[in-house]
Amino acid sequence: LYYALDVALDRYAAEGPANVWARHERNTRAILAATEAMGLRPFAEPGVRSVTVTAIHVPEGVDGDAIRKALRIEHGYVLGGGQGKLAGKIIRIGTMGDISQTDVVGMLGALEMKLLGAGFGVQAGSAQQAALRVFLEAGQAVPA
Repeated sequence: LYYALDVALDRYAAEGPANVWARHERNTRAILAATEAMGLRPFAEPGVRSVTVTAIHVPEGVDGDAIRKALRIEHGYVLGGGQGKLAGKIIRIGTMGDISQTDVVGMLGALEMKLLGAGFGVQAGSAQQAALRVFLEAGQAVPA
C-alpha cells in the first residue's frame, strides 16, 4: 500500500495539480455530453456538480444495478450505484485517478451496449461521439 501511494503521489506531482484537475474536468464534461447524447439526465444540477464523480439517472424500467454488474463482469468497468432509495436508479461514474480518455470512451460504449440490451432506445455510438467531440475541442484527442 505504501509503495502504491508513493507511486500515485509521484505521478500526481509529475502531472501537476492544475493538470490533474483539468483532466478530471475534461473527463466529466465528456461524460456529461455523452449522457445528454444518450438521452439520460445527470443527477446533480449545473453549478453543484463534481469533477470527480458524475451521477446519472437510469432510465425508467432499467435496473441500474444490473447494468453496473454487467459492466464490471463483462467489460471490467467498475461504476458506483445509488444507496437507499436511489439503489438501482442512478449510476455514479468516477473520474478521479489514472483514468484516460480511452477509458472514458470505452466505458461509454459499453454502457450504451448495456442500455440497448435493456431495451433503452439509445443511438449506438452517440455517447462515444459526444465524448470524442469534447476531447477534440480540448485538443486532447487525435482525430481518426
